[in-house]
Amino acid sequence: MKGILFTVLLLFASFCFGQTWLSLPANTGYVALGDLDVPGTQLTVECLYTSTNPASVDLVSKHAGPGDVNYLLRRTHAELTTGSGFASSPAVCPPDENTCRHAAMVYNGTTLSFYLNGQLNGQVAMSGNMVQNNHQALVGNYGCCFGGEQFFGFIDEVRIWAVARTQAQIQTFMFIPLPTPTTQTGLLAYYSFNSAINLQGNALFNGSVAGTASLGNANPTCVALTPVCVILGGSFDRFTVSPEGDGLQLDWEWNGVTPQHFLLETGPTPSELTAIQDIEPMNNSLSLRHQPMQATWYRLSAITANGEVVSSNAVEFVPGKQNATFFANQIDNQVQVSVTEPMEIQYSVYDVSGKRILDGCHLVSNELRFDLPTMNGFYLVKLMGIGKQKTIRCRIVQ
Repeated sequence: MKGILFTVLLLFASFCFGQTWLSLPANTGYVALGDLDVPGTQLTVECLYTSTNPASVDLVSKHAGPGDVNYLLRRTHAELTTGSGFASSPAVCPPDENTCRHAAMVYNGTTLSFYLNGQLNGQVAMSGNMVQNNHQALVGNYGCCFGGEQFFGFIDEVRIWAVARTQAQIQTFMFIPLPTPTTQTGLLAYYSFNSAINLQGNALFNGSVAGTASLGNANPTCVALTPVCVILGGSFDRFTVSPEGDGLQLDWEWNGVTPQHFLLETGPTPSELTAIQDIEPMNNSLSLRHQPMQATWYRLSAITANGEVVSSNAVEFVPGKQNATFFANQIDNQVQVSVTEPMEIQYSVYDVSGKRILDGCHLVSNELRFDLPTMNGFYLVKLMGIGKQKTIRCRIVQ
Protein backbone atom coordinates (compact mmCIF):
# COMPACT_ATOMS: atom_id res chain seq x y z
CA MET A 1 0.00 0.00 0.00
CA LYS A 2 2.83 2.41 0.83
CA GLY A 3 4.44 1.60 -2.52
CA ILE A 4 1.20 2.38 -4.37
CA LEU A 5 0.77 5.65 -2.48
CA PHE A 6 4.37 6.62 -3.20
CA THR A 7 3.85 5.93 -6.91
CA VAL A 8 0.71 8.09 -6.98
CA LEU A 9 2.52 10.90 -5.17
CA LEU A 10 5.46 10.67 -7.57
CA LEU A 11 3.22 10.73 -10.67
CA PHE A 12 1.24 13.62 -9.27
CA ALA A 13 4.30 15.66 -8.36
CA SER A 14 5.89 15.01 -11.77
CA PHE A 15 2.68 16.02 -13.53
CA CYS A 16 2.28 19.20 -11.47
CA PHE A 17 5.82 20.38 -12.07
CA GLY A 18 5.36 19.99 -15.83
CA GLN A 19 1.91 21.51 -16.30
CA THR A 20 0.46 25.00 -16.58
CA TRP A 21 -2.73 26.25 -14.93
CA LEU A 22 -5.53 28.73 -15.35
CA SER A 23 -4.94 31.49 -12.80
CA LEU A 24 -7.93 33.29 -11.24
CA PRO A 25 -6.49 35.90 -8.85
CA ALA A 26 -9.44 38.31 -8.55
CA ASN A 27 -13.13 38.88 -9.23
CA THR A 28 -14.66 38.58 -12.70
CA GLY A 29 -12.13 36.15 -14.06
CA TYR A 30 -13.16 33.02 -15.96
CA VAL A 31 -12.91 30.95 -19.14
CA ALA A 32 -16.14 30.78 -21.16
CA LEU A 33 -16.75 27.46 -22.94
CA GLY A 34 -19.90 28.28 -24.92
CA ASP A 35 -23.40 26.86 -24.56
CA LEU A 36 -22.06 23.41 -23.61
CA ASP A 37 -25.16 21.52 -22.50
CA VAL A 38 -25.07 17.88 -21.40
CA PRO A 39 -28.42 16.16 -22.13
CA GLY A 40 -29.93 12.93 -20.85
CA THR A 41 -29.09 11.04 -17.66
CA GLN A 42 -25.31 10.59 -17.88
CA LEU A 43 -22.72 13.18 -16.81
CA THR A 44 -19.21 13.55 -15.43
CA VAL A 45 -17.46 16.88 -14.77
CA GLU A 46 -13.97 16.92 -13.24
CA CYS A 47 -10.93 19.14 -12.70
CA LEU A 48 -7.83 19.82 -10.62
CA TYR A 49 -7.85 22.90 -8.40
CA THR A 50 -6.09 24.92 -5.71
CA SER A 51 -8.05 27.57 -3.84
CA THR A 52 -6.17 30.61 -2.52
CA ASN A 53 -9.13 32.34 -0.88
CA PRO A 54 -11.87 31.01 1.51
CA ALA A 55 -14.43 32.86 -0.64
CA SER A 56 -13.81 30.51 -3.61
CA VAL A 57 -17.04 29.02 -5.00
CA ASP A 58 -17.59 27.62 -8.53
CA LEU A 59 -15.10 25.37 -10.32
CA VAL A 60 -17.17 24.50 -13.43
CA SER A 61 -20.70 25.81 -13.87
CA LYS A 62 -23.63 25.94 -16.26
CA HIS A 63 -26.43 27.48 -14.21
CA ALA A 64 -28.10 30.62 -12.93
CA GLY A 65 -29.98 29.17 -9.95
CA PRO A 66 -31.39 25.93 -8.47
CA GLY A 67 -34.07 25.70 -11.16
CA ASP A 68 -31.73 25.38 -14.15
CA VAL A 69 -28.51 23.64 -13.08
CA ASN A 70 -27.29 21.59 -16.05
CA TYR A 71 -24.15 20.98 -13.94
CA LEU A 72 -22.34 22.74 -11.10
CA LEU A 73 -19.07 21.47 -9.63
CA ARG A 74 -17.85 23.19 -6.49
CA ARG A 75 -14.90 22.31 -4.29
CA THR A 76 -17.04 20.75 -1.54
CA HIS A 77 -20.05 19.33 -3.42
CA ALA A 78 -22.00 19.03 -6.68
CA GLU A 79 -25.40 20.39 -7.76
CA LEU A 80 -27.78 19.33 -10.53
CA THR A 81 -31.36 19.88 -11.69
CA THR A 82 -33.41 17.24 -13.52
CA GLY A 83 -37.04 16.79 -14.43
CA SER A 84 -37.47 15.43 -10.90
CA GLY A 85 -36.13 18.60 -9.25
CA PHE A 86 -32.94 20.05 -7.78
CA ALA A 87 -30.35 18.11 -5.77
CA SER A 88 -27.10 18.92 -4.02
CA SER A 89 -24.66 16.28 -2.80
CA PRO A 90 -23.91 16.58 0.94
CA ALA A 91 -20.77 18.59 1.73
CA VAL A 92 -18.70 16.17 3.80
CA CYS A 93 -15.19 17.61 3.88
CA PRO A 94 -14.56 21.24 4.82
CA PRO A 95 -12.90 23.44 2.18
CA ASP A 96 -9.25 24.34 2.56
CA GLU A 97 -6.80 26.69 0.92
CA ASN A 98 -3.41 26.33 -0.79
CA THR A 99 -3.73 22.58 -1.38
CA CYS A 100 -4.04 20.56 -4.58
CA ARG A 101 -7.16 18.47 -5.07
CA HIS A 102 -9.10 16.72 -7.78
CA ALA A 103 -12.89 17.14 -7.76
CA ALA A 104 -15.47 15.26 -9.82
CA MET A 105 -19.25 15.03 -10.06
CA VAL A 106 -21.01 12.02 -11.60
CA TYR A 107 -24.70 11.57 -12.43
CA ASN A 108 -25.85 8.15 -13.68
CA GLY A 109 -29.64 8.53 -13.72
CA THR A 110 -30.15 7.25 -10.17
CA THR A 111 -27.52 9.04 -8.04
CA LEU A 112 -25.51 12.26 -7.98
CA SER A 113 -22.03 11.57 -6.57
CA PHE A 114 -19.16 13.89 -5.60
CA TYR A 115 -15.54 12.71 -5.46
CA LEU A 116 -12.44 14.30 -3.92
CA ASN A 117 -9.09 12.84 -4.97
CA GLY A 118 -10.96 9.85 -6.38
CA GLN A 119 -12.80 9.02 -3.14
CA LEU A 120 -16.59 9.18 -2.80
CA ASN A 121 -17.26 12.25 -0.68
CA GLY A 122 -21.04 12.65 -0.86
CA GLN A 123 -23.94 11.08 -2.70
CA VAL A 124 -27.67 11.68 -3.07
CA ALA A 125 -30.40 9.79 -4.92
CA MET A 126 -31.98 11.55 -7.91
CA SER A 127 -33.45 10.65 -11.30
CA GLY A 128 -34.71 12.20 -14.53
CA ASN A 129 -33.21 13.99 -17.53
CA MET A 130 -30.91 16.89 -16.81
CA VAL A 131 -32.39 20.33 -17.49
CA GLN A 132 -30.95 22.38 -20.35
CA ASN A 133 -30.29 26.12 -20.39
CA ASN A 134 -28.79 28.79 -22.64
CA HIS A 135 -26.15 30.04 -20.19
CA GLN A 136 -22.46 29.99 -20.98
CA ALA A 137 -20.55 27.14 -19.35
CA LEU A 138 -17.79 28.79 -17.32
CA VAL A 139 -14.65 27.69 -15.52
CA GLY A 140 -14.16 29.69 -12.33
CA ASN A 141 -17.47 31.57 -12.29
CA TYR A 142 -21.08 31.22 -13.45
CA GLY A 143 -22.67 32.35 -16.68
CA CYS A 144 -25.69 34.14 -15.32
CA CYS A 145 -24.32 37.16 -13.54
CA PHE A 146 -20.52 36.89 -13.31
CA GLY A 147 -20.52 37.83 -9.64
CA GLY A 148 -20.80 36.28 -6.20
CA GLU A 149 -19.58 32.81 -7.21
CA GLN A 150 -16.01 33.57 -8.26
CA PHE A 151 -13.30 30.95 -7.71
CA PHE A 152 -9.91 32.32 -6.57
CA GLY A 153 -6.81 30.27 -7.27
CA PHE A 154 -5.77 27.76 -9.93
CA ILE A 155 -7.74 25.29 -12.10
CA ASP A 156 -6.58 22.77 -14.68
CA GLU A 157 -7.48 19.52 -16.46
CA VAL A 158 -11.18 20.38 -16.89
CA ARG A 159 -13.13 17.49 -18.48
CA ILE A 160 -16.83 17.39 -19.32
CA TRP A 161 -18.36 14.04 -20.28
CA ALA A 162 -21.78 12.83 -21.45
CA VAL A 163 -21.17 9.49 -19.71
CA ALA A 164 -21.11 8.51 -16.03
CA ARG A 165 -17.45 7.68 -15.41
CA THR A 166 -16.72 4.96 -12.85
CA GLN A 167 -14.67 5.61 -9.73
CA ALA A 168 -11.85 3.50 -11.20
CA GLN A 169 -11.84 5.56 -14.40
CA ILE A 170 -11.72 8.79 -12.41
CA GLN A 171 -8.83 7.53 -10.27
CA THR A 172 -6.82 6.32 -13.28
CA PHE A 173 -6.58 9.71 -14.99
CA MET A 174 -7.23 12.28 -12.25
CA PHE A 175 -3.55 13.30 -11.88
CA ILE A 176 -2.27 12.66 -15.41
CA PRO A 177 -3.19 14.08 -18.82
CA LEU A 178 -6.04 12.33 -20.60
CA PRO A 179 -4.65 10.20 -23.46
CA THR A 180 -6.03 10.45 -27.01
CA PRO A 181 -8.84 12.87 -26.06
CA THR A 182 -10.29 12.90 -29.58
CA THR A 183 -11.25 9.22 -29.26
CA GLN A 184 -12.45 9.10 -25.63
CA THR A 185 -16.01 7.74 -25.45
CA GLY A 186 -18.49 10.36 -24.26
CA LEU A 187 -15.95 13.16 -23.86
CA LEU A 188 -17.47 16.52 -24.85
CA ALA A 189 -14.73 18.94 -23.80
CA TYR A 190 -11.21 18.83 -22.35
CA TYR A 191 -9.00 21.78 -21.36
CA SER A 192 -5.39 21.81 -20.19
CA PHE A 193 -4.76 25.49 -19.66
CA ASN A 194 -1.59 26.21 -21.56
CA SER A 195 -4.32 27.27 -24.01
CA ALA A 196 -8.13 27.43 -24.04
CA ILE A 197 -8.53 25.05 -27.01
CA ASN A 198 -10.93 22.14 -26.57
CA LEU A 199 -8.54 19.19 -26.82
CA GLN A 200 -11.49 16.87 -27.51
CA GLY A 201 -11.50 18.41 -30.98
CA ASN A 202 -14.88 20.17 -31.22
CA ALA A 203 -13.87 23.77 -31.94
CA LEU A 204 -17.42 24.93 -31.14
CA PHE A 205 -16.42 24.64 -27.47
CA ASN A 206 -13.01 26.28 -27.63
CA GLY A 207 -12.71 28.51 -24.57
CA SER A 208 -12.25 32.26 -24.34
CA VAL A 209 -10.36 33.90 -21.46
CA ALA A 210 -12.05 36.86 -19.78
CA GLY A 211 -11.41 39.43 -17.08
CA THR A 212 -8.62 38.79 -14.59
CA ALA A 213 -8.04 35.19 -15.73
CA SER A 214 -4.79 34.15 -17.44
CA LEU A 215 -3.38 30.95 -18.96
CA GLY A 216 -0.06 29.12 -18.72
CA ASN A 217 0.69 29.74 -15.05
CA ALA A 218 2.70 27.65 -12.61
CA ASN A 219 0.89 26.56 -9.46
CA PRO A 220 3.33 26.98 -6.55
CA THR A 221 1.30 24.76 -4.21
CA CYS A 222 1.06 21.77 -6.57
CA VAL A 223 3.84 19.65 -5.11
CA ALA A 224 2.01 16.76 -3.38
CA LEU A 225 -1.28 14.95 -3.17
CA THR A 226 -3.44 16.49 -0.44
CA PRO A 227 -5.26 13.96 1.77
CA VAL A 228 -8.96 14.54 2.31
CA CYS A 229 -11.06 13.86 5.38
CA VAL A 230 -12.22 10.34 6.20
CA ILE A 231 -15.44 9.36 4.45
CA LEU A 232 -17.89 6.53 4.76
CA GLY A 233 -18.85 5.70 1.19
CA GLY A 234 -21.24 2.77 0.82
CA SER A 235 -24.67 2.51 -0.71
CA PHE A 236 -28.11 1.02 -0.23
CA ASP A 237 -28.46 -2.20 -2.24
CA ARG A 238 -32.14 -2.35 -1.30
CA PHE A 239 -34.86 -0.25 0.35
CA THR A 240 -38.46 -1.49 0.19
CA VAL A 241 -41.79 -0.40 1.69
CA SER A 242 -44.53 -3.05 1.91
CA PRO A 243 -47.94 -3.30 3.60
CA GLU A 244 -48.10 -5.44 6.74
CA GLY A 245 -51.57 -5.66 8.28
CA ASP A 246 -52.70 -2.12 9.08
CA GLY A 247 -49.10 -0.88 9.01
CA LEU A 248 -45.97 -0.87 6.86
CA GLN A 249 -42.82 -2.95 6.81
CA LEU A 250 -39.58 -1.22 5.76
CA ASP A 251 -36.56 -3.37 4.84
CA TRP A 252 -33.11 -2.42 3.58
CA GLU A 253 -29.63 -3.66 2.81
CA TRP A 254 -26.77 -1.24 3.56
CA ASN A 255 -23.44 -1.98 1.85
CA GLY A 256 -20.74 -0.05 3.70
CA VAL A 257 -19.15 0.76 7.05
CA THR A 258 -21.66 0.90 9.93
CA PRO A 259 -23.01 4.47 10.11
CA GLN A 260 -23.74 6.44 13.27
CA HIS A 261 -27.47 6.01 12.61
CA PHE A 262 -30.10 5.79 9.87
CA LEU A 263 -32.65 8.54 9.25
CA LEU A 264 -36.14 7.93 7.81
CA GLU A 265 -37.86 10.68 5.81
CA THR A 266 -41.39 10.85 4.36
CA GLY A 267 -43.33 13.32 2.27
CA PRO A 268 -45.83 13.84 -0.58
CA THR A 269 -43.10 14.00 -3.26
CA PRO A 270 -39.40 12.99 -3.44
CA SER A 271 -38.42 16.67 -3.19
CA GLU A 272 -40.63 17.37 -0.14
CA LEU A 273 -39.36 14.93 2.47
CA THR A 274 -39.28 15.50 6.23
CA ALA A 275 -37.24 13.52 8.75
CA ILE A 276 -39.49 11.54 11.11
CA GLN A 277 -37.34 8.96 12.88
CA ASP A 278 -33.76 8.04 13.81
CA ILE A 279 -32.97 4.32 13.57
CA GLU A 280 -30.22 2.35 15.31
CA PRO A 281 -27.29 1.56 12.97
CA MET A 282 -27.46 -2.23 13.38
CA ASN A 283 -31.09 -2.45 12.20
CA ASN A 284 -32.11 -3.51 8.70
CA SER A 285 -35.89 -3.27 9.09
CA LEU A 286 -38.58 -1.15 10.71
CA SER A 287 -42.31 -1.61 11.33
CA LEU A 288 -44.69 1.34 11.21
CA ARG A 289 -48.08 0.95 12.91
CA HIS A 290 -50.20 2.82 10.38
CA GLN A 291 -50.44 3.11 6.62
CA PRO A 292 -50.78 6.58 5.07
CA MET A 293 -54.17 7.63 3.71
CA GLN A 294 -52.66 8.99 0.49
CA ALA A 295 -49.63 8.34 -1.73
CA THR A 296 -46.48 8.89 0.33
CA TRP A 297 -42.77 8.74 -0.45
CA TYR A 298 -40.16 7.24 1.88
CA ARG A 299 -36.36 7.59 1.87
CA LEU A 300 -33.68 6.20 4.17
CA SER A 301 -30.28 7.82 4.74
CA ALA A 302 -27.11 6.60 6.45
CA ILE A 303 -25.50 9.31 8.62
CA THR A 304 -21.83 9.19 9.69
CA ALA A 305 -20.22 10.69 12.76
CA ASN A 306 -18.77 13.54 10.65
CA GLY A 307 -22.13 14.31 9.05
CA GLU A 308 -21.83 12.54 5.70
CA VAL A 309 -25.22 11.54 4.27
CA VAL A 310 -25.76 8.66 1.80
CA SER A 311 -29.41 8.26 0.77
CA SER A 312 -31.42 5.44 -0.77
CA ASN A 313 -33.71 5.95 -3.72
CA ALA A 314 -37.06 7.39 -2.67
CA VAL A 315 -39.84 4.75 -2.67
CA GLU A 316 -43.54 5.53 -3.12
CA PHE A 317 -46.31 3.72 -1.22
CA VAL A 318 -49.77 4.09 -2.76
CA PRO A 319 -52.75 2.91 -0.63
CA GLY A 320 -54.95 0.48 -2.54
CA LYS A 321 -52.15 -0.56 -4.87
CA GLN A 322 -50.58 -3.10 -2.55
CA ASN A 323 -51.77 -5.88 -4.86
CA ALA A 324 -49.94 -4.37 -7.82
CA THR A 325 -46.82 -6.29 -8.72
CA PHE A 326 -44.30 -6.96 -11.46
CA PHE A 327 -42.58 -9.96 -13.01
CA ALA A 328 -39.06 -10.30 -14.40
CA ASN A 329 -37.24 -12.93 -16.41
CA GLN A 330 -34.31 -13.26 -18.81
CA ILE A 331 -34.96 -13.42 -22.55
CA ASP A 332 -31.75 -13.98 -24.53
CA ASN A 333 -29.41 -11.11 -23.60
CA GLN A 334 -32.11 -8.95 -22.06
CA VAL A 335 -34.24 -8.76 -18.92
CA GLN A 336 -37.98 -8.43 -19.53
CA VAL A 337 -40.09 -6.74 -16.85
CA SER A 338 -43.90 -6.74 -17.02
CA VAL A 339 -46.17 -4.86 -14.62
CA THR A 340 -49.80 -5.33 -13.56
CA GLU A 341 -50.21 -1.54 -13.16
CA PRO A 342 -48.07 1.43 -14.25
CA MET A 343 -45.18 1.86 -11.84
CA GLU A 344 -41.60 3.05 -11.56
CA ILE A 345 -39.10 0.20 -11.88
CA GLN A 346 -35.56 0.57 -10.54
CA TYR A 347 -32.94 -2.05 -11.36
CA SER A 348 -29.28 -2.81 -10.68
CA VAL A 349 -27.06 -5.47 -12.27
CA TYR A 350 -24.18 -7.05 -10.31
CA ASP A 351 -21.36 -9.31 -11.46
CA VAL A 352 -20.23 -12.41 -9.53
CA SER A 353 -17.89 -10.32 -7.35
CA GLY A 354 -20.82 -8.20 -6.16
CA LYS A 355 -19.75 -5.12 -8.13
CA ARG A 356 -22.64 -3.04 -9.46
CA ILE A 357 -22.04 -2.55 -13.18
CA LEU A 358 -25.36 -1.26 -14.48
CA ASP A 359 -28.45 0.46 -13.11
CA GLY A 360 -31.48 2.36 -14.31
CA CYS A 361 -34.91 3.71 -13.47
CA HIS A 362 -37.97 3.80 -15.78
CA LEU A 363 -41.70 4.47 -15.55
CA VAL A 364 -43.24 1.30 -16.99
CA SER A 365 -46.82 1.16 -18.31
CA ASN A 366 -46.79 -2.39 -19.60
CA GLU A 367 -43.36 -3.86 -20.34
CA LEU A 368 -39.71 -2.91 -20.02
CA ARG A 369 -36.67 -4.56 -21.58
CA PHE A 370 -33.05 -3.69 -20.89
CA ASP A 371 -29.79 -5.20 -22.08
CA LEU A 372 -27.52 -7.31 -19.91
CA PRO A 373 -23.71 -6.97 -20.16
CA THR A 374 -22.22 -8.62 -23.23
CA MET A 375 -19.43 -10.47 -21.40
CA ASN A 376 -20.07 -14.17 -20.71
CA GLY A 377 -20.87 -15.07 -17.12
CA PHE A 378 -23.47 -14.96 -14.35
CA TYR A 379 -25.18 -11.77 -13.22
CA LEU A 380 -27.52 -10.89 -10.37
CA VAL A 381 -30.32 -8.47 -11.24
CA LYS A 382 -32.15 -6.68 -8.42
CA LEU A 383 -35.42 -4.92 -9.29
CA MET A 384 -37.71 -2.73 -7.19
CA GLY A 385 -41.16 -1.27 -7.82
CA ILE A 386 -43.92 0.07 -5.51
CA GLY A 387 -41.87 -0.97 -2.48
CA LYS A 388 -41.42 -4.55 -3.66
CA GLN A 389 -38.15 -6.18 -4.66
CA LYS A 390 -37.34 -9.13 -6.87
CA THR A 391 -33.96 -10.69 -7.64
CA ILE A 392 -33.21 -12.90 -10.65
CA ARG A 393 -30.04 -14.73 -11.66
CA CYS A 394 -29.02 -14.39 -15.31
CA ARG A 395 -26.41 -16.06 -17.47
CA ILE A 396 -24.82 -14.73 -20.66
CA VAL A 397 -23.35 -17.20 -23.15
CA GLN A 398 -22.26 -15.79 -26.49
